[in-house]
Amino acid sequence: MKRIACLAALVTIGSMAGCVERRFTIYSDPPGALVYHNGNYLGMTPQDGYLTYYGKQQFTLIKEGYETLDVVQSYPPPWYEWPGIDFFTENIWPFKLRDVRKFSYTMRPLQTIPPDDMRSRAEELRARGQNIGVPLPPRPLASTPPTPPTPPAPPEGTLPSPRPMPPPPAGVISP
Repeated sequence: MKRIACLAALVTIGSMAGCVERRFTIYSDPPGALVYHNGNYLGMTPQDGYLTYYGKQQFTLIKEGYETLDVVQSYPPPWYEWPGIDFFTENIWPFKLRDVRKFSYTMRPLQTIPPDDMRSRAEELRARGQNIGVPLPPRPLASTPPTPPTPPAPPEGTLPSPRPMPPPPAGVISP
């Protein structure tokens, strides 16, 4: 009977243990943007969702007529989710804790590009694309040594100075 009472008490205490609910709400200016959280579609703003883990979260907002907005949002844990304390708040604390955060993002209107600018950019990209895969001309493997500079000619009417004669090879008698 004592075992059953202890087991019932443990089940009761275990069912009363609290937990932490991690939620966020996304707002956009203008409202009605499509929201993706870490690549998963959530819906249109304002939109709420749940988290499993704290850390950086990626949000993508898309709306026609506006630039797509990619955001990496920091989502740090509150003090009661720090290591050591989190065991108490997740398993022993008898009440539910709610961590709800609100994020608001402003989207920029889509910029129109003049057709002439678009055409010049397209032609530039086409020219770069036509050179893809074209081999470069081969480079010479060895370069020829530079030719020595020629001595300047003596002024007219003067004789060049004589060059010194190299010594005769060994074993040759000079006159």
